Amino acid sequence: MDISKTLHPGDMGTKKLFNQYGDQLICVRYRIDSLKQKRLTTVELIVDEKPFIRYKPKISAWLKIQAKK
Repeated sequence: MDISKTLHPGDMGTKKLFNQYGDQLICVRYRIDSLKQKRLTTVELIVDEKPFIRYKPKISAWLKIQAKK
């Protein structure tokens, strides 16, 4: 399947889908199935949203301390 067109919310041709999905809509894609000779409309949606916290790895270092004589 080939992608013939990708539209973003607000572009012409996305009004009906934007009304249906709202702010969850990321993009609309038109795909061409050359075997079945059909044009398919697909949507990309946000289904979950969580805060992203990047954890810094803790760096450990072993030191050997020797007493002076």
